[in-house]
Amino acid sequence: MTLRDWHFASVAFAVFCCVACAADTLLPHVVLVDGQDELADGARAWRELGFRFDGAGARECFRRWYDEPRELECNITIGFVRDPLLRERMGADAMSNRDTRTVTVDADVTDSFELLIAGAHEVGHIVLDTPDHTVGGVMGGADWSLHDVDRELACSTIGVCQ
Repeated sequence: MTLRDWHFASVAFAVFCCVACAADTLLPHVVLVDGQDELADGARAWRELGFRFDGAGARECFRRWYDEPRELECNITIGFVRDPLLRERMGADAMSNRDTRTVTVDADVTDSFELLIAGAHEVGHIVLDTPDHTVGGVMGGADWSLHDVDRELACSTIGVCQ
């Protein structure tokens, strides 16, 4: 290995480490309000990317928080609402509103596994700030633990690439 190759490899390794560390330490805090246990547990799937669920941020994050990486000591506060008519009105068991950072779940959804998936999926729309879905994984509504397709979506939407 030449000195130039060694230098390139060292710089590449340092950049890789910094990106990985940034994902672990620089993402906003997520504060869950009025969440049923299963919904909150599902939401915590996003810990794997580096979101912190300790609610210690000083202020509320603005909508496109990922555009200002120096301003990440903030909270993404997400409220949960149970709606007895959501399924009839909207044709869905759960929905999220990225503007108000609210997750609404039909009141008739009581199965723990369905609530875990709904919590992970709908909170994903808010923390990734996207209406997009994947095939499979959390953002495809198939699981409550992250898959490669979820990590790829995070990379393309908020720039957290792992």
